[in-house]
Amino acid sequence: MNREYLEMINRLPYEATRTERAVKCQAIADVLRQMEPGKVYAETTHMFIKTFHDVVLEEFHNVEVILLRRNLALVLKSFIEMGYFSDRNAYWDKWMSSPAAATAALRPRREISTLDQYDRCIAYLLDIEARGDRFKREYPQVRVHEVQLESLDRYSAIEKLFAALRISATSKAEEVCRQKINDRNTVKHQINNPTSLETCRARLEQYFKEVQQ
Repeated sequence: MNREYLEMINRLPYEATRTERAVKCQAIADVLRQMEPGKVYAETTHMFIKTFHDVVLEEFHNVEVILLRRNLALVLKSFIEMGYFSDRNAYWDKWMSSPAAATAALRPRREISTLDQYDRCIAYLLDIEARGDRFKREYPQVRVHEVQLESLDRYSAIEKLFAALRISATSKAEEVCRQKINDRNTVKHQINNPTSLETCRARLEQYFKEVQQ
């Protein structure tokens, strides 16, 4: 549900594209029909909160959501080094919504064209946080499990999450705990746009100060 569906939610309110985006419900239903009883269908994608949460919740009523958060400075560092919201990366706009999207939950502090890469990334990240908060307000009937990514370095936290989801962890879960599987160092090296955590923390603080003025 990226690319053309992302463009839809960038340009138009959710109500205007509901029919087109409802194709996701059919795709999920097709998978569910092929699953054995007792199995759980799950997706791990940030596109849910941007492009298809509303149509899915209109169609399915036994949905639970994991709201996975990570330290913003760490995410910002990764975004900058991946070249997101810049000309260094030719594919980011197929996956990342515009902070000024028609469906945004939090508008950027200035026009997007006047913001540098750091502020565009920050505006996007804050909008995603705000989309999560809006989701909880608009769908109070949905069980939301809020999890801090850093906590999942502890197997006890994984067990707690699985217990909340009413599923059982296998031995594989403990085996991969504390392993970095998707650090994208090769891509970051190719893009060659390094930054530091100190810079990212300072830029976040600066953004917050300007928003509060």
